[in-house]
Amino acid sequence: MSRPNLKSDQRWFKQLFESSSNPARIIDGNRFVECNEAAVRMLGYTSRGQFLNVHPSKLSPPNAIRWSRFLRQGRAHDGHCHGQGFAPV
Repeated sequence: MSRPNLKSDQRWFKQLFESSSNPARIIDGNRFVECNEAAVRMLGYTSRGQFLNVHPSKLSPPNAIRWSRFLRQGRAHDGHCHGQGFAPV
């Protein structure tokens, strides 16, 4: 049984990521750590470095934060109701 060539696979995925016409970005924690040129162009930045210095929250629509808070509150309420013996609908 032959071993996969990890270095070759890494190069192939990196090339696929970088050459894709679809915007691609990778977030680690609360910051972008990688993006391709399509993401840079789509979001109107002049360079990859400029894009990587932007906090991801700056790219979210204004209501996205409120929406995520609403979803968290809804899940908490569902958990409370379930804990009281009410079944989810």
